[in-house]
Amino acid sequence: MAGFYADDAEVMAPDSQPVRGRDGVEAFFKAAAEGARRAGMRRTIHVRRVERSGDLGYVLSTVVLEFPAAGGQATTTFNDVTVWRLEHGEGWSIVVDSANRTAPPPPPPSRLGA
Repeated sequence: MAGFYADDAEVMAPDSQPVRGRDGVEAFFKAAAEGARRAGMRRTIHVRRVERSGDLGYVLSTVVLEFPAAGGQATTTFNDVTVWRLEHGEGWSIVVDSANRTAPPPPPPSRLGA
């Protein structure tokens, strides 16, 4: 996944500090993928719009995460924008990836007796 990102890329994910540079992006997505695997999460990306002007472009998308929860499935939805830059001789790379949750996260499960 990190191969799509430029060396100077920045990822701004909800509930996280910004992550900068390809090594940071790679570590971020590796940890996110491992957490999603352990949780049995499924991710679906719906591309809403793609635009380009010169050496820059952007993609607007909706990301839906589905994961097992007490009583069935839980869903969290994010709006996402990625900014792409044409790296001459190398193709397109993501330089900014920013997401925000469309609603607050669900509260944690209550702890009986706590």
